[in-house]
Amino acid sequence: MDHDLLVGRLHDCYGIGGTALKWITSYLSDREQFIHLEGRSSVSFALDTGVPQGSVSGPLFFILYVRPVYEIAVRHGVCSMFYADDGTFYIVYDLDTDHVGQSAASARMSGCITDIGKWMAENYLKLNGGKTELLPIYSEKKAIKPVNSGLVVDGAQVMPVTSARSLGVIIDCHLKMELHVRGVCARANFQLYRIGKIRRYLSEVAARTIVVGLVFSILDNNNSLLLGLPDELIDRLQKVQNSAARLVLRAGKSDHVTPLLKRLHWLPIRSRIHFKVLVLAYRCLHGTAPSYLCNLVKWHRSAREGLRSADIFLLEAKRSRLAGYGDRAFSCAAPRLWNLLPLDIRSAATLLSFRSKLKTHFFDLCFPKS
Repeated sequence: MDHDLLVGRLHDCYGIGGTALKWITSYLSDREQFIHLEGRSSVSFALDTGVPQGSVSGPLFFILYVRPVYEIAVRHGVCSMFYADDGTFYIVYDLDTDHVGQSAASARMSGCITDIGKWMAENYLKLNGGKTELLPIYSEKKAIKPVNSGLVVDGAQVMPVTSARSLGVIIDCHLKMELHVRGVCARANFQLYRIGKIRRYLSEVAARTIVVGLVFSILDNNNSLLLGLPDELIDRLQKVQNSAARLVLRAGKSDHVTPLLKRLHWLPIRSRIHFKVLVLAYRCLHGTAPSYLCNLVKWHRSAREGLRSADIFLLEAKRSRLAGYGDRAFSCAAPRLWNLLPLDIRSAATLLSFRSKLKTHFFDLCFPKS
């Protein structure tokens, strides 16, 4: 990242000027770097490009710097998403129109990548063809399959793959999420194995804290993508949570797990997934979620004025053609789950109160009082 180009882009594209722009310029300029190892230091050298590594502002500055990449994608009719220096570009087309739609999509994507490569070369950046993956996503029930043609990225031929990792999620070509669930279970079980080695030296409170920090951070990460998966896959994750509960409370394998989860106040896996989706829906409705999610949910508007349904915070329900894919989409699943909530939860004034009421609601459903 060239500092002069970044400062110029902040001024021209985002309207940042005055003291704020001077502060950013001062923050980026006159920095030096050296290596210190075993009491000895290397010669320092000036950092004329890039941002301080590990800084909070670094990813934000990079996103602002590469804004023209998004504009190039829009010009070619390609959708894009960015997280720091990771970019995802995708095109939706219909396989049922033989291979005409796919050929057009491939041509658009190739042209987009070519123009992005040219822009990056002019702005001191470089596409990494070795880390680029091409993933066609389609229903396995389709009679017509995608053509096995790749793309050229920075001189490297990128061929289609059956699965790809994006921000810690393994996405397969049929969106079954089986590979991702398998990986989550493996990582979580490994952490349980490590904690089990020292469990005898830990108090119950300490064991619970460690399990929540090391195991549930894996189980809950991106779990909203697991909405609507078959019971078989959810049960695999539930077994990991059951093992965690038995480890914390030092229970036997034959002990019934429901009282253990209730004692620990842990929601089961499926309820945790629903909880995450509903929290995202609440944030969308109150404008604190990303715009690409906010556009997917809308308040229900009755065609007739004065109906009671217009005043009880319902969402506009959408129908899908495919139960296996459409019903799992956020735009369909979030309104469906939202409209089943009691009115006092849907009308919560703050996110904090919504989360509290929602967890209590799910806890009462999962562990009814006798």
